[in-house]
Parts: sequence; structure tokens; C-alpha cells
Amino acid sequence: MKHIINDIKHYKTEDYDKIVSDFIQFFASKYGKSISLYQIGSAGFPSVSDLDLAIIIDESKLNESTIHSIIKDANEFVYQNEARRYIFTHSTLKYPIKTFSYNQYFEYMPNATLLHGQEIPIYTEEKDKMIIDDIMFIIYEANTLRDFERLRAKKHVGLRELLKVYQRAYYHLSRKSYRQNKTLDNAKMLQMADYVKQVRLEATTKILDNKQESFLISLFNELYSTVRYAYFSQMALLSEKIVGQRINKEIFVLGSGTIVKQPLFLHYMGALYAREFKKVGNCYADMHHLIYPLNISHLTFNSDYIDNIQKQAKILMPVCSFHKRFGVKVSGPMLCYYCQPVFSKKTQLRYTLQKRLLQIQRIRTIS
Repeated sequence: MKHIINDIKHYKTEDYDKIVSDFIQFFASKYGKSISLYQIGSAGFPSVSDLDLAIIIDESKLNESTIHSIIKDANEFVYQNEARRYIFTHSTLKYPIKTFSYNQYFEYMPNATLLHGQEIPIYTEEKDKMIIDDIMFIIYEANTLRDFERLRAKKHVGLRELLKVYQRAYYHLSRKSYRQNKTLDNAKMLQMADYVKQVRLEATTKILDNKQESFLISLFNELYSTVRYAYFSQMALLSEKIVGQRINKEIFVLGSGTIVKQPLFLHYMGALYAREFKKVGNCYADMHHLIYPLNISHLTFNSDYIDNIQKQAKILMPVCSFHKRFGVKVSGPMLCYYCQPVFSKKTQLRYTLQKRLLQIQRIRTIS
């Protein structure tokens, strides 16, 4: 990253509230109680935060024509005026009801607020919570690191995108799971998290001159170094819990326009996803297999983690059906970085090259 572009457009909390109100009014008046509407999380930082609005669809109670209409309206809603085009960074979320009920197994869902319709019970078995925390750490912080690496590879970065990555760094450095890692300076990490939060709040009001730009880039590089070290250290500890041996090895993989290092254990977990998803015919199995073509036959995974990933695979099966019937490419975080159940020829080529890169490093792959 060499330059930051101030692409911030100033919107107030009231502007976000107006969009939510319009969302409720349009979909509630047109579809009534046949759907449920949710807001996921909150827009705590107007002008930088986006909106996550979700429509929950019960396929058993709606005909195909109505579902197609809901999907069309949901996709068009985010583009209907300038404020929406800026505030939304992706389409309105669309979930089959069975998947939404168990969403905590594969996606963080803080402050899921019912806006309209029937409240959907969210299920999590108590015995699974610790396992889910570990798996969510592996998934989300791998994605945090990828976001840093994606921005590092760019010459020009928008200020809004940079501040979003700062927010991810704040959550990363504040994680409770790090408190048990004695190799990390947790006090310093928490202090840095508070500092990042303050910088983020002030950045939209300051003039982006050369001095401010230099400061933000320097802070970005410091954060990247800290986040990277903490993630790699924690992954080594998790490998002991999950496969009974500490795996410290780092490998080279294709990043965003460059080659980056990642923990080998991350790729072992991706290969486990591919294996377990394939067993139930989940549509995300091929993407995981493409990204993580590693041979894991020499590893013995803790059965609790295998069971949890199998649950994820089964929970996501309605999403596969949803994609097949209605063409909705529902993105899930998992270990394929918000992947979709389809991939292009370009994606296929990219990971064919990555597989060759792994083989050069003498990493055991599968055909």
C-alpha cells in the first residue's frame, strides 16, 4: 500500500435508520408474515460501517415464483439510491430458515435483531460452544489476515476499506482466546486495540494530508505485523488441541497479487473441511478441495472437531439446495474466504498453480 484515497461519504445514523425503515416497509407490505427480516450487528460507525440486512425464507411455505420475486427485490433494494449504493457493500442477505436457525455453527451473528415477522430460534448446543469458538477463530482470523494481505498488495487503498480492516484488527487483538497464550503480550495487544479504536473514530474527521496518510500506513504495517504474529502463535497452540501435536510450519501460498506465508495447520483444517463436506455431498466441498488439496491421512483429528464440521456441512445443505433451485450464490465464511459454491476458470487456474507451489515445498497433496 502506497497511497490512501479519501473515499468517505458522510452519512449520519439517521440515514442508516431510514434505510432499515424502508427495508421493513417495502418487504413487510409486499410479503407480509411469510418472511422474517433481521438486522445483523449494528452500524456503530456511520460513514464507514455497512448494513447487514437479512431476509429469512421458509421454502416449505412459499411457492417458487414468490421466492424468485423476493430474491429479485432483495438484490435490487441495495442499488435504488445513492445512499444505499454507498452504505451497502453487498446485497441483502438471504437465508433458508433451517440454515439461519443454526447459523452460529459457521458464522458470527452478533446482535441479530428481528425487524419483522416470526422470530427464528437460534440453536447452539452447550457442549459445542468451545469447539465453535476455536473453529470461528481459525476461520475469521485467517480472513482478517487475508484482508491485510489484500490491502498490502494494492497501490491505492480507499480510506473506508482501510478503516474496516482496522476494525477487524481491533476485534482480533481483543480476543479472549489470546488470554491463555503465554507467548503473547496481551496487555500490549489490548492497549493497541484501544488505540486503533480511537484512531478509527478520528480518521474520518481529519484532513488526509501527507502526514496523516503516512501515519495511517505506518499504523497499518504495525498492525499487520502484530496480528500476523498473534495468529500464527495461536494456530500452533490450536494444532495441539485438534491433532495432538504442535504444528509450527509455515508455507508459501498465492496471496492477493503476491506470494504470502500461512500456517500449514490452516491448510490442514481446510483439507478437513473438504473431506467432511464431501461425505454429505455439500456444495462447498469442491471449493475447499480446490484451495486446500492436502493429504491429511497422517493426522488424527480430535473427534469433537470432526463432529462440529460435519454439523456445519449438514446445516449448510439447505443453502446448497437454495443455490441449485434459485441461483442464489450464498457466501459462507468457512475456510474458503466467503466463497460461493461455484468457481470460475480463473479461480481453477489460480489454485492449480497453488497446488504446484505446495508440491514444490514438498507438502503432501492429493489428486
